[in-house]
Amino acid sequence: MDFSFIFWKIVIRYKIGFEKTKAAGVLIEERGEHMPTTYTHYRFGKDVLDALPRRIQTAMETNRELFDIGLHGPDILFYYRALIPNSVSGQGYGMHKQMADLFFERAKKVIADADDKTMSRAYIYGFICHFALDSECHPYVEKMIQKSGIGHSEIEMEFDRYLLIEDKFDPLTYRQTEHIHATEKNAKVVAPFFDHVTAQQARKALKGMQLCHKALYAPGKTKRNLLFGAMKTAGQYDKFHGLVMSEEPNPKCREYCLLLNKLYEGAIPVAVDLIMKYQNYLLGTGDLPKRFHCTFGAGDKWEELVL
Repeated sequence: MDFSFIFWKIVIRYKIGFEKTKAAGVLIEERGEHMPTTYTHYRFGKDVLDALPRRIQTAMETNRELFDIGLHGPDILFYYRALIPNSVSGQGYGMHKQMADLFFERAKKVIADADDKTMSRAYIYGFICHFALDSECHPYVEKMIQKSGIGHSEIEMEFDRYLLIEDKFDPLTYRQTEHIHATEKNAKVVAPFFDHVTAQQARKALKGMQLCHKALYAPGKTKRNLLFGAMKTAGQYDKFHGLVMSEEPNPKCREYCLLLNKLYEGAIPVAVDLIMKYQNYLLGTGDLPKRFHCTFGAGDKWEELVL
C-alpha cells in the first residue's frame, strides 16, 4: 500500500495556513525539523552499548527493544496523531527546549515505582544516549544552518546517509524503523516517563513513527518525485525535502558530515559516563550529573561556535 497520501495531507494543511497554529505552545511550523537521524541515533546506541561494562550490556540486551526505543528520546511523541495539534506531540517538541535534568530527575521516581525496574532502566539508558548525541551535535547543526542556509532536516538526513554508506547500506532502500517494536508491553514501560501520556498513546506514537517513515520511504523515482512534487505544490519544498532521502548527496553537506562524525565519536564516552553516573544516582550513591543541565536543542551559545 502506498502511504504517500499522508504527506499530501500534511502539505495541504501547511498550504492553508496551519503554520501559525499552536500545539501545546509549539508552532506547527516546527514539525519536521527533528524527524531525520533515525539511523544515526540507532547506530549511536549500538556504539555506546559496546563501550559499556559487560554487566550493563547484558541487562540492555535482555531488554533491547526498550533500549532501542529510548534511543529516540522524546522524538517518538512527534508522531502521535502527527497531522493534528495535540498535547502529546507538543510535549515532545517542548522537551527539546527544556533543561533535561528536569526529565531525568523525574525519571528516577518513575523507575522506582516501576513493576520491572530493569526494563525501565533499559529505556532510560537509551534515552540518555539520545540526549548525549543531541546536546553534543545540535548547537553545531544550528550553526551550520545559519552559515549555509541548508535546513535542519537536510543536514541530518545527509548525516544519516553518510553513516549508512559507511556501514555498507543503501540509503535509498534501508528501512529505518525495523528496530521499533510498538507492543503494548513496551508502551506500558514508556508512557509513565512522560506527563499525562497513556500506554495507548505511547503505542500509537510508536506506530505513528513507523507509519510516517513508511510514508516518506521512497526507494524509487516515482514515489520520490510524487513526494517532492507535493512539497513544491504546497510551497514547502525547501523546508521538507530533507525528510526524504534524496538520490544523490548534497556536496555542500560533505564537510558538515565530517564534523558531525567527529562530534558523534566524541559523544560516545559522554553517553557512557552519563549512564554510569545516572546508575549511581538511581542507587543513591551519586548525584544527578550536572551535564544534564542543558537542553536537547541548540542552546543559547551556538552562535559563538566556529565551524
